[in-house]
Amino acid sequence: MNAVTIMGISIMVCCLPIFIIMFFILYPKKWRQKNIVFGVRVTDKLKEDGTAERVDDIVSDIWKKAVIVLICIIAAIVGIGLIPDMTVMMILFTVCVYAAILALNIPYVRGNALLKSIKRENVTKEKSDNITVAADLKSVTQAHAVKKSSLFIPLGITAVGLIIALLYDLDVITAGSSSVFKGSFALTGLAGIFLFTSVIFVIIAFVMDNLRNEIVSSDSDVNVNYNRAKKKLHADMCAASLWIHAVLLITAIIGFMTFFSEMALIILCVAYLLSFVVLMAVLVRRRSQLNGMYEHTEDQGVDDDDNWIFGLIYYNPKDRRLNVEKRNGMGATVNFAHPGGKVVGAFLALSMIVVFVSLIYVGMLDSAEMNLSVTDGKVICHQLRDEYVIDIDEIKEISYNEDVSSLKIIKLSGVGTDKLANGNFAVANDKSCKTFLSLKSDGYIRIVTDDKTYYINDSSASDTKSVYDEVNEMMK
Repeated sequence: MNAVTIMGISIMVCCLPIFIIMFFILYPKKWRQKNIVFGVRVTDKLKEDGTAERVDDIVSDIWKKAVIVLICIIAAIVGIGLIPDMTVMMILFTVCVYAAILALNIPYVRGNALLKSIKRENVTKEKSDNITVAADLKSVTQAHAVKKSSLFIPLGITAVGLIIALLYDLDVITAGSSSVFKGSFALTGLAGIFLFTSVIFVIIAFVMDNLRNEIVSSDSDVNVNYNRAKKKLHADMCAASLWIHAVLLITAIIGFMTFFSEMALIILCVAYLLSFVVLMAVLVRRRSQLNGMYEHTEDQGVDDDDNWIFGLIYYNPKDRRLNVEKRNGMGATVNFAHPGGKVVGAFLALSMIVVFVSLIYVGMLDSAEMNLSVTDGKVICHQLRDEYVIDIDEIKEISYNEDVSSLKIIKLSGVGTDKLANGNFAVANDKSCKTFLSLKSDGYIRIVTDDKTYYINDSSASDTKSVYDEVNEMMK
């Protein structure tokens, strides 16, 4: 079983459960047991005879359409996972994830519009502001669940892991028998990503703990118990996420120092993704159980459906909060009417643009030929543009090898696919060097200058050898 097949299976194993869980979060069949359905608050009047039957028909129809969408998503993910080309598979997979999230929300948006229409026809909002404020004021200081030690202990372990990785790359620590990564700062970069993500989870934990309490009853004690239990659930999930980061980082550090294989790296990535799939499933189950315990309480929540665009996007200029609890699942979202919310929205839009531009660029690189040439005393590496221009007068050492497949290359930055390696890579004993390699071609040239080492070749093995001979002759 090759790396492409393993990656395809990993995609299917990790992604399919996520979309299935999303489906059950967005499309509950027993809507009477929910406070929110399709982003619309369920009131007692929606459950009255006549109106309830109409809601039943809407929920059933939307659920069937969502099932069709889910089946199409599953088929698409399975099909992409079977593609034999790694680059094509990863590009299509990334596009598929964005498209699947959008597609899975389309029936939800339709259901939101239909239920809002029914409420406008039949529901008169009942004012209960005095009860809401009084209950909230009594419970606001009591419903907190975050224990700082449960967050900062695993965060500290992850920070120690980053220090160990940095000392290893600086050659201060010599433990372990493997030196493939030492000095490349690949391990330090990985540890930095783990620490950054862990800090994000700590922030999420405190944001969730300080969200406005949900009012489920006119009894303040009931509100305190419900909100404390809900916030403890989120705090526990964030703490579990931090421990996953800490344990997997320490495992990765030990593996990098002692041995390294592509299979071990893939297994580590799959374990990481599956851990969060399991956490998500546990969170959904426990949240459902918690809400079930309070399903018969009197709903004192403010009916603010009109502030939720499509039931997904919160936009309320009168609300000074930046973070609010999501209506269509778990966690928090931002108030896009808030100045900070506008910044977050712009950042998300920019991130999506960067992702798609990067995908297009990688796809173009993967299909474009790599060419070497010697012009005006310089070796030029060209693929879409001149990637590297090496002055022959600066070359201190040059050698030719016929077997590209024998190279052990590890990407530090740049583009690495099953067809090419273009950017900063660790190659063999060279911890950080510039690569311009077509991995499907035979033969490569190793060039050493005062400050850089290059591994380069042409899409044609004969052209690679011709460039080597020409440069070698000019250096005599």
